Amino acid sequence: MDNKLLRFKEVEEGYTARQAINEAKRCLNCKIPQCVKGCPIENNIPAFIHQISMGNMGNAMEIINEKSNLPAICGRVCPHEKQCEGHCVMNKKGAPIKVGKLERFAADFDSSIGLFHEKITPKTRGKVAVIGSGPAGLTVAGDLARMGFNVVIYEKEAELGGVLLYGIPEYRLPKDVVRHEVDKIEALDTTKSKEILNSFAGVITVPQSRFYTAVKLIGGTAEGENGGGYEKDAGAAGINFMIIQKDAVLQYTKHAEPKVINPSENQTADAYKFGYRIYGINDVYENKAGGIYVSTKSGE
Repeated sequence: MDNKLLRFKEVEEGYTARQAINEAKRCLNCKIPQCVKGCPIENNIPAFIHQISMGNMGNAMEIINEKSNLPAICGRVCPHEKQCEGHCVMNKKGAPIKVGKLERFAADFDSSIGLFHEKITPKTRGKVAVIGSGPAGLTVAGDLARMGFNVVIYEKEAELGGVLLYGIPEYRLPKDVVRHEVDKIEALDTTKSKEILNSFAGVITVPQSRFYTAVKLIGGTAEGENGGGYEKDAGAAGINFMIIQKDAVLQYTKHAEPKVINPSENQTADAYKFGYRIYGINDVYENKAGGIYVSTKSGE
């Protein structure tokens, strides 16, 4: 295989079944679980970990799905060290329970064999348009579909997924994982609009909007077609750098001009590592305005 393609293989390996069960057995199942307090969606972490410890992966997924629509994604890219794992009492011994890897294991295990199957809720409560299919849009779509709403998702890109698909590099979040999670949302009887929105910059007109009970606008951080959008948001430039350069393997030039990337933790790191895998970048320095110049002149 081409060495350049190997650079995009997922870096973090998941647990085997034995490793997951052994890790889950370490959980103390606290009466007042601090990990739940650290979770933004208050996932019932001790409960699903307990099910994994007994090998009941289907039960674990049922518990996870009560709060999370995107467990295979959250298990990979959520900042667990600041949230659930950061609040784990086992931090006192320097060995918190690997909540993220356990969530990822349960989701991947389910994906591999189709273990958990949700019942489709009859769509009797109205019709909702969701504008944007990033993590927020997909979550809203999944929640509303489970509540009995007929959901139509509008997206300006050819595929659903938003920043998950176009803004996080393959080595950290494989595209197939995102597409599978999108498939799960669509399996709840949500619908992707056949009309692709052209731009988020300016007024958005939802076709036949008078037929919707509600319209939810979730634009995300991608740049608008005419340079609009949400460039002031931290990380937007880093995301756009990756979107613009997604075909850069074919378009590579040794004397490309330096790129400027706004600093924003994960997005900045992703954009830099993405550029390194494409160009072999080794020149990175910060400017006075706080932006980060990534020079591609060094070549491969």
